[in-house]
Amino acid sequence: MTDIANTLTASNAGYEPAGPQSEGAAPLGTLERGLYLLGLFTTERPSWTLRELREESQLAKATVRRLMLTLERLGWVEQDAAGNLTLGPRMLQSLFAKTSASVLVSEARPYLEQLAQATTESALLSVWGHEGALSLDLVTTQRHFQPFTSAGMVVRGLMTADAQVLVAFAPEVVWDARYASLSHATPHGLDVNSMRKKWRAVRDAGIAFDNEEWKPGVCAVAAPVLAADGFVLASISLVIPSERGGQQELERHAGAVREAAAALSRVHIERSHSLTTAQDPGESLA
Repeated sequence: MTDIANTLTASNAGYEPAGPQSEGAAPLGTLERGLYLLGLFTTERPSWTLRELREESQLAKATVRRLMLTLERLGWVEQDAAGNLTLGPRMLQSLFAKTSASVLVSEARPYLEQLAQATTESALLSVWGHEGALSLDLVTTQRHFQPFTSAGMVVRGLMTADAQVLVAFAPEVVWDARYASLSHATPHGLDVNSMRKKWRAVRDAGIAFDNEEWKPGVCAVAAPVLAADGFVLASISLVIPSERGGQQELERHAGAVREAAAALSRVHIERSHSLTTAQDPGESLA
C-alpha cells in the first residue's frame, strides 16, 4: 500500500481522539477498530478510499492509515493503483470453512473426480491465498501417495504448479507484489525478472509444471480456470509422486488437466451469465 506507507507519519503513535463518538461510530479498542473497518466492506460497498473510511468511522487519520497498512501487510485488504481499497486474499482462508460448499467448489467437484479417475492421480482445486495457493478441494485415489496438502491449506511459495498458474494468469500489475511478498521463499537466483519470464512462458503455454521445484518427491501439472474477463479464477492440478512423475509423465497428463480446467471455465462463465441475465430480465413483453 504505497500511498499509505508514504503518508504514514506516526506508525507507532497511539490512538488520536477524533472527538465525541457518535452513534454507529467505530469502537475504541484496537482490535475492534480494525474489525469495524473490515466490516464496512460489503457487497453493496466493496471499495473504499482512506478518506472515505476516515469520514465513515470518525477515527483519526493516522489511526485509519495505521490499521489499513497493517491489514494490507497481513493480506486482509489490498489497494489498487488508484488508491481504492478492497478485501484481500487472506479473507479466503477465514471464509473457507463457511464457503467449502461454494458454487465454485460444487462446480469443480465433478471435474476433479473425472480427472482423478482418468489419470489415477490426485486432483486439486486451488485459488490464490495470502502466501501461495489455497487448496479448496482435493480428490485422492487408491494409489499409494497422499499429497502434502488438504482442503483449506495454503501451500506457501511461488514454485508450485498451482501458484505459477495463479500468478501467470493474473493481471501483470500484481506480479511484482506477489514476488516481493514471497521472495524469501523463492529459490536462490530467481529474481523478479526471472520469475516474470517464467510466468510469461506459463501464460503462453497455458500450463505449468512443478518437477520437484516446490518439494522433493512431489510433482504437479496445473492449468487455469478462467473467468469471463480472461483472468484466472482458480487452478486445477494433478499432484503426482516423483517416482511416477518426471517431465515426460507430467506432459502426458497436461492435456487432461487443461481440458478439465477449460470445461470448468465454461461452466462457471455460463452459470454466471445465467445469473446475471436472471437478475436483469430486460424490457417486459406486456
